[in-house]
Amino acid sequence: MQYDRESGQVYTQEVIRVAPSSRRLKGFAWVHDSPLLPAGWEAYSPVGAHSLKHMAMRAVLSDQRTLSTAHFKGVPWSIARYLWECVCRSKRTSLYLWKIFATAYPAEFNQISHRYLLKPSSKKMAVTNYLKLLSSASVDWTAVVSLSVELFEPHEFLEVANVRNLIGLEIRTQPKRTEFGYEATVSVSDRVIKGWSEQALTGQAFEHLQILVLRLQTGLTEHMFAYLNAFPTLNAFLMQGCPRLYSKEAREMAEKHGWVPFVVHYSDHSLYKIIENMDSELESQTQDCRLMCIDSLPVVDFSLYCRNLRSLHSEEQILFRRKYRATDHLSLQEKKAQKTHNGSDIAPSQPDSKQNKRVVKESCKKDMKGLLDQFKYDSP
Repeated sequence: MQYDRESGQVYTQEVIRVAPSSRRLKGFAWVHDSPLLPAGWEAYSPVGAHSLKHMAMRAVLSDQRTLSTAHFKGVPWSIARYLWECVCRSKRTSLYLWKIFATAYPAEFNQISHRYLLKPSSKKMAVTNYLKLLSSASVDWTAVVSLSVELFEPHEFLEVANVRNLIGLEIRTQPKRTEFGYEATVSVSDRVIKGWSEQALTGQAFEHLQILVLRLQTGLTEHMFAYLNAFPTLNAFLMQGCPRLYSKEAREMAEKHGWVPFVVHYSDHSLYKIIENMDSELESQTQDCRLMCIDSLPVVDFSLYCRNLRSLHSEEQILFRRKYRATDHLSLQEKKAQKTHNGSDIAPSQPDSKQNKRVVKESCKKDMKGLLDQFKYDSP
């Protein structure tokens, strides 16, 4: 705190960087968005000069890369709302600025811009970079993510765990047309689900994941249900077009681990809409059985699919709802390993030292006798 002797006021002084760093100038945040106002946008007024408020607005929004959450510290919501309305009017909304407002004004901004839809027409950078754009370690907003398996590099599947604010995840495959019809060529496997569950057990990943949707994943088996209980908040698992998960064995395995199957008829176009429909259908149930209300925080609705997705209308959808939480398979393995480890810490029983000495002594006597006998027969 500083004191001004002339005015008698106490104040604080803070320097905020205005010029964007080189990382922001060329960062992946602007692959699909533009940080600049359109050239000449509202530069001139049809009647007289623009107000000082309008000119200040154009100066602030001229380059969004210069802005950060710190710039809005102490700025009234009424001014921030005016800036956002101007951005919308100029058609220069960006995920970057949306996240700043969602962090600085969580309750107020959620009322006017609850959902940010990010739906690129094509992949222009690595999936890992898209996931970084969505992530919020402090959960200032949530994320609903839908991706095609074909867009992943093998090492990128585990990167999904870095989206700490993830509440909904959909993975699907785009089948290719062959002479025998459509066939899924790539798929996630039980190993991927196991990898995610291991990350969830650390307490540093998937803390808020509530619904998992897997479509056309031919590599999954009924054994995947053994790993789902590692996700602490997962309450719903929707499956469609996964051949081995329709079997009797799969349903028995699901029920064994606390999941109850239902046949549903949701549209396969939007995971966000599925979550909304689930909440509206389950309003009469207890809060523990429902998904978290998706309206409670701002949400980024991100989807990146391969083009020309085949309709899955003919494929039956099975929704597995969590009835109770069974002990997950990995936790049992850890307990067994810990028990074995503790058992190995006990000092092994020591053999009788006298018995060892006696055996060694007798052996030495026998060897010496044989040696003397050899000299006896070898002597002339």
